[in-house]
Amino acid sequence: MPDKRRDFLLEIGCEELPPSAVAQARKELSKGQTERALEQERLTPETVKAFATPRRIVLLVRGIPELQEAKTEKVIGPPKGAAYDAGGRLTAAGRGFLKKWKLNEADAAVEETDKGEYLVANVQSPTLDASETLRRVLPELFLPLAALTKMRWPQSTEPFPRPIRWLVSFLGGKIIPLEFAGVKAGARSYGHRTIAPGPKDLAAVFDEDGTIDLERLKEFYARELGVVVDVEDRRQRVAAQLKKIGLSADYFDRADYHAKWTLARVLDDVELPSLVAGAFDEKYLALPAEVVEAALLGYLHLFPIKNKKGELEPRFFAVHNARAEAEDNVRAGLERVLAARLADAAYFWEVDRRTPLEDLAAALAGVVFAEGAGTLADKAARLEKLTAALGDELNLTEEERKNLARAAALCKADLTSQMVREKEFAHLQGTMGKLYAEAAGEPGPVAAAIGEHYRPVAADDPLPATKLGRVLSLADRLDTLVTLFAAGHRPTGARDPFALRRAAIGLCRLLLEDDENVFASLPIEGYVAQTASTAHAAEGIRREAEEFIRTRLEQIFLERGFRDDMVDAVLALPNCRPADALGRLSALAALYGNRGEYIRLAIAFKRPINILRQGRERGLNWGDLDEKLMTQDEEIKLLAAYRKAEPRIRSAVARGDYDAALKLLAAMRPTVDKFFDEVMVMYDDERLRANRLALMQLLADLFLSFADFTRLRGEEEYE
Repeated sequence: MPDKRRDFLLEIGCEELPPSAVAQARKELSKGQTERALEQERLTPETVKAFATPRRIVLLVRGIPELQEAKTEKVIGPPKGAAYDAGGRLTAAGRGFLKKWKLNEADAAVEETDKGEYLVANVQSPTLDASETLRRVLPELFLPLAALTKMRWPQSTEPFPRPIRWLVSFLGGKIIPLEFAGVKAGARSYGHRTIAPGPKDLAAVFDEDGTIDLERLKEFYARELGVVVDVEDRRQRVAAQLKKIGLSADYFDRADYHAKWTLARVLDDVELPSLVAGAFDEKYLALPAEVVEAALLGYLHLFPIKNKKGELEPRFFAVHNARAEAEDNVRAGLERVLAARLADAAYFWEVDRRTPLEDLAAALAGVVFAEGAGTLADKAARLEKLTAALGDELNLTEEERKNLARAAALCKADLTSQMVREKEFAHLQGTMGKLYAEAAGEPGPVAAAIGEHYRPVAADDPLPATKLGRVLSLADRLDTLVTLFAAGHRPTGARDPFALRRAAIGLCRLLLEDDENVFASLPIEGYVAQTASTAHAAEGIRREAEEFIRTRLEQIFLERGFRDDMVDAVLALPNCRPADALGRLSALAALYGNRGEYIRLAIAFKRPINILRQGRERGLNWGDLDEKLMTQDEEIKLLAAYRKAEPRIRSAVARGDYDAALKLLAAMRPTVDKFFDEVMVMYDDERLRANRLALMQLLADLFLSFADFTRLRGEEEYE
């Protein structure tokens, strides 16, 4: 008869969490740690689902067994000589072992182990009731949530982002007597603050058999508590209401990064989302569209409305959490605050345009970039030098170099403008620089490069659209990394105040997604060396920055699904070009589909490299290959195969056709295998051994032109 399984429901009710904590709580409880914690306690669940809103974190675990799963483990006691006396009777040590595990003498036996003969027994672990086990393990699941924002509150010694007001903990419809942060678990939850503020008993969501239907649970929250508990349901509710304000349901599908980010934030700031539309004075449409959208999407989290031509209209809409009757008050409040924001923006725009860009740039001398890293004027000067050097390396035209130098000199000027200094519009850095450059009559390529050089600002943000924008963006990130490393501002595990990891990821994306081959002429080492020279950074700083960038590149490849040993094998090569590395990895991944051939290739190509390493460790020397010393057919055939394939392989690598290069390498594998089957490389005759090592050197150099095959895992690890 199958074990009876029940569902577990946990709700943590608290004061309003910030949106970042809501999203992180949902992520922490959904990423597998709940399953792992329960599996370790022998309560393997069927499914785990986590929900979060500003006032509650909900965990639904489906299919928990009533009792822990049975477990038998082998325990080893004292050695045979210590467990029994000469007459074969149990000693005090033997009796103590049986007593410890509550066993009879018949339950134990002497067995041979790696250390000799020992007294051994198979012990059945106790199977505790699920509710008792959950009561013990649940507080451990709260720890990652407490770490989101380590705040302590008067009623509790346990940290939590906001004060906990209620706990609900049910297993199969019965309360688990849990206590956390000074709050005891009960049956009652509390609804939306204004729509359904009273308590409701969550026992009603359980069926008679102790299970919960997910859709019925969601319906209960919506009907009885006025809460849309699932963030995806909140998203769909917003999309369904767009029509009532004259917008299509795919508004957010077509929206830019900032609007999508704002939506994600507001969805975690409401429990029952509703839309309200508002308007602003048409005169503000004379401002740049970027400024108006910043005022809308900024702290107010309002969404712009555009016409069919993509032009702004003097209207907006917002997602709010109030009762329907309060819609007019919500609209009036938003319109009043927005009017003040737009008035500020209009004033800043007017004042800033009266100040020449050169004067704004000169003011950078009074703004510290970072402690020990000089001012922003120093950074701009370094960017001018670095972009000039990159212009030579990247073969830019004379006009491109002139425009790039001008963009580098002015790209940080807007940081001293009143608009960008205002906190609400700070994220318009770069964008305002472009607008001010256009207003001042700067050439189009200069203005575009200034406007794009902060991109990408996030993993899904587009790269600069122009060539000069990409070069300036790369130079800015390189300078930031090398200069701040030299100034001692390295990120730690918990802190990265200068967002150096993000800068390195953006740098890797620029090099990796280089469809026009703008950056193909230099490897990562070359770009860092050029930057270190411009910034007068020490050799150790250069190496440290290189390794930091490589680590971020490795993480990008792992997130794209490449095997870690493949990534290691490709990134081990010197002169790393990210786009080039991606091509090699893609070829290896394609070959991995033919698992048997991949394993044979990996094993065969490791051997020459490993043999050479062993030779160096033994102090052996070898020179050039002498064909006259080749005595066996297999080494003669291997040399012939090498000479036939080598120019074709190097040609394929040079033109970036890594699939072709790997196929040519794979075609050599049977000849390589035959050689090692028949030929002894480490032969007693010194001259033959040195000559065969020279042949191994040729093979190793060829194989290492593609990847370091020694870093691919062994055959047994692929099974």
